[in-house]
Amino acid sequence: MGQLLTIGQAADRLGVSVDVLRAAEDRGEIKSIRTSGGHRRFHPKDIDALQRKWSGVRAAARVGPSPESIVRPLARALRLPVQRSHPEPIDEFEEEPVSLGERVTIREAERAAAAQLAVEAKARQEAADTERKRLLELKEYGQELMRWTFLPPQIKAEVVADLEANVTAQRFPSWVPEYQARDFVKARVDAIVKRHQDDEDRKSKEEQEERRLDALISSAMTYARLKTLGWDSDDQRVALGDIERALDEEVEADWSDSDARRVVEEELADWEEGEPDAED
Repeated sequence: MGQLLTIGQAADRLGVSVDVLRAAEDRGEIKSIRTSGGHRRFHPKDIDALQRKWSGVRAAARVGPSPESIVRPLARALRLPVQRSHPEPIDEFEEEPVSLGERVTIREAERAAAAQLAVEAKARQEAADTERKRLLELKEYGQELMRWTFLPPQIKAEVVADLEANVTAQRFPSWVPEYQARDFVKARVDAIVKRHQDDEDRKSKEEQEERRLDALISSAMTYARLKTLGWDSDDQRVALGDIERALDEEVEADWSDSDARRVVEEELADWEEGEPDAED
């Protein structure tokens, strides 16, 4: 008998109140041994088995660490008697068991807790779905802005990638008004479009300058050939080579034909003075 537990010891081992343990015995979840004086005694193995059973039920229902932590808030909500968290020590003379109809059983509490968890999980899922829909609409708005722009596929892909990376709940929290969020999205898209347009303008300008230089040099070389008509063929070839190198080095895109011809005249003047021969 010394190995058996009193009802108070067994309740402490389970982490519940004495009343909860009495209710479990009344439901047939555990059996007790009565002493000659009519007091309950429990075998430690039976208490450990009951504790494992309750732990499995709590894990399946995703409830708190102990049955009493479920019973207390639910009993308070239903205006039923609340069991003590720390029952007073009991002596060998046990109190009469409280009527089961006056208390919420562990099983009822676990079902109610599971139902509450399901409601909360559904609410969280609905909130997450709403947030995903809001962010998706912002991304679709950003892509809609590109519909009337003549952008190459790679730039459109860049816009899509930028929206996917930056239109997030962290950058666009739900408390930001929709019109402001759309303004932010438009600013991102406009920045990418402007960068592309600036690149295109720069390339176009460079191409125009290149064409302008080619036209100036070509015109100046035609002038040089006319000016060297009748020259010795070797002298003409060398002189035209010198003139072309000078034009490549000196001519600017904003020059006029007269400016380019001046370079030709200067090179021809050096030839007429005999400077190329002196350098050779």
